[in-house]
Order: sequence, then C-alpha cells, then structure tokens
Amino acid sequence: MTFSLYKNPDTWINSFSITVGTFNDLWSQQNHPQVGSWNEFDWWVSADWTIAKYWKAGVTYITFLSPPGNFRQERNVEPYIRFDDGALTGWAFTFNPYVKLFYAISGSSTVVVGNQGDTYDVEIGLVPTLDLKKITGVPLTIAAPTWVTVGPTSYWNANATGCGTIATAPCALSNAGAFTSGLALKESLDWLIPTRWGSWYAKGGFQYYHIINDSLLLAQVVDGVVGSYANAHRDVWVGYGGLGFTF
Repeated sequence: MTFSLYKNPDTWINSFSITVGTFNDLWSQQNHPQVGSWNEFDWWVSADWTIAKYWKAGVTYITFLSPPGNFRQERNVEPYIRFDDGALTGWAFTFNPYVKLFYAISGSSTVVVGNQGDTYDVEIGLVPTLDLKKITGVPLTIAAPTWVTVGPTSYWNANATGCGTIATAPCALSNAGAFTSGLALKESLDWLIPTRWGSWYAKGGFQYYHIINDSLLLAQVVDGVVGSYANAHRDVWVGYGGLGFTF
C-alpha cells in the first residue's frame, strides 16, 4: 500500500511517498507440524523520492521471518537510486539504470551460508522498457529486467565447506553472486474495467537466473532443496503471471 504524500513538478524534490507491505511464502512440501506450508513471512516499509525530475531514490527497511523457525529474524535496509531516462527523453524505449545496496543488519545469513549480519551486496541493473502505447496506442509495456549482484566474498561464504564431492571441500570465493535477465509484459485493462473501479492491469513473463557463486549452490543443499551439491541448480527459469490494480 502506497501513500503519496507530496507532489510538485516545479521544485527540486518532485514527489515523496511511503509504502508498506507484506509477503508470504508457502511451500507445499514443508509439512511443518505447527505451521504447515507457511514457509516465510516478510514485512517492509519504504520511502521514495523523485529528485530533479529524472532521478528516483529511496530506502526500504525489510524484515524476514520464518514461521517454522528455520532462521533467526533477518533485519535489512535497501537504499537505491535510479535514473529515469524516459522522463528526460519522452521516448517509447528507455533503459532505466539503477544501483541498489542490500545491507543485512542482523540475523541469519540471507544467503544461508554467508556472514550473519553486518554485511552487504550491491545490485547493479537496468530495466530496458518499450511502451507500445506511445507507438501504436496499445496499452502494453514490454520490459527486460536485468541485473547482477556483487559484494564481499564473505557475504556469500563465511568459511563454508561442502562445494564438491566431499563434505570438507571448500567453496570457491567470488565477489559475484548471480546474474539474471528476463521478459516482463504488462497490459492496462482500462479498456475492460472502468477506471472508477481502479486502474487494473494484467502482467506476466519469465526470469532467467544464472548462479555465479558456488556458495549459493551449497545453500540449496543446506535448505533441503536438493539432496547433494552435484544436483544443485546453477541455471534457473521462473515464470509468473497475475492481476493487480491501483487507486
């Protein structure tokens, strides 16, 4: 839920908003005796600004909780900055480059086998987007979210072992985490649902992830996703779809 608290295109700070939200993850194979499939619960609050028309910045405080007690509460802060080249050029095709810091304040390792608190990684990305409405009048946008994560080796690996055929095999150290790119489509449904009922949209797409850091493969074993390091997934495809609305 987002609360737009300030808007003024003629000042240096053009807008300010506050967002609060929650996330729940269900795992059908968890079968926990107390919480069943309820695997994770997160909540967050964020503040976002538009600065000098073309820059967007913000910060999010987010907490990860495990109802079955698989990890200690993880408290994190995520500041970001993004350049809105569409606001500058008005073109139908834009790049939207950004940088986001993920700082893990405390709690269990957010990547399972890394340092527990007081650590970070950095997401460097861009979201190339084509707005077909500006070209053809069709209310459809096509985007390709793409990013890579980098950071200190200890963020992913706190002296972890098991990256190989024997349990004592050390994991190779790397400053890179993962690379991802995908395709995202979003269509406005104003032609179907009157705007007095909100601005509805449909979205769908897929995302490809390439796991660069070997410690992230080991994390799949520790979490029970796979039975052995040899079976860990270095390349992952995720598809999604949904409906949403704003007021």
